[in-house]
Order: sequence, then structure tokens, then C-alpha cells
Amino acid sequence: MGRKAQFQEAWALNGQMNQRLIEAISTAGLDTTYAPRTRTVRRVWVHMHNMRLHWLDALAANPTQVKRLKSREAHDPATLQAALAESQAAIADWLKTIVKKDQIKVIEHSPTSFLAFMIAHEAHHRGQIIVALRLAGHALPREATLGIWDH
Repeated sequence: MGRKAQFQEAWALNGQMNQRLIEAISTAGLDTTYAPRTRTVRRVWVHMHNMRLHWLDALAANPTQVKRLKSREAHDPATLQAALAESQAAIADWLKTIVKKDQIKVIEHSPTSFLAFMIAHEAHHRGQIIVALRLAGHALPREATLGIWDH
């Protein structure tokens, strides 16, 4: 498998994990948080979507036309899923353009290390979401938490 296909596979797997997790969260669960003055689960998803767009605006030759979400709005699960799918696709398209480069000039990192950074960022937030839900009594079904590791 070539490097381009590997990048696409890794990013797609990350997106599948996000979709599996968000599908298991109730609307009430979206309003939970793990500590006072921290983002709600809903706002974590919005942050993840908006960070993808931030990265594209900073690093892509042609900024994306995908719309940011306002973090204080009460986005429903379907809106969040659609937004994440859109930004997922925009990042996948961008990855196709940078895969052959040794370095992303703006940040002086390789495409591989930046892909790893993006995936680590999102994995961190998936962990926050799971902890917030458990602490608030909205524990996810076992299939959902184990399902994020299936591929």
C-alpha cells in the first residue's frame, strides 16, 4: 500500500472512531462536562470540527469552504455528525496534496508527523468525551467504547 493510501486509511479510521462514538451519545449526553468551566461534550465535537478547519486555513493552498460551527449553539447530533463528515472529507482531500512532500513549510513538520498530531488531538478529545459521559452518569454502551477500537 502506498503512502497516499496509508494516509487516507489512517485518517478514515480516525473519522470512523469519531462517528461510532457520536452515534452512541444521547442528546442529553451532549450537554455533560467532566468538570466545572470545561467544554460540554457538544462543544468538544464543535472544537474538533473547527480545529480541522483552522488547520486547513493555516496550511492548505486553497482554504476550505466548509462552514465553522458556533460553539455556543445547541447543535443536535445529526448536525454535528454532518459537520464532522464534511471536515473529515476536507482534511482527506488536503492530505492527498501533501503526502509526497517532505515538510509542510508553514509549520516545518513532515506530513506524517502532522497527521499523527491531528489524530492524537482527536483521540485526546474522544477520551475527554468518554470520561465526561461516565462522570455524569451517561456511560456509553460497552459496544460503543470498544467499538472505537474496531476497524
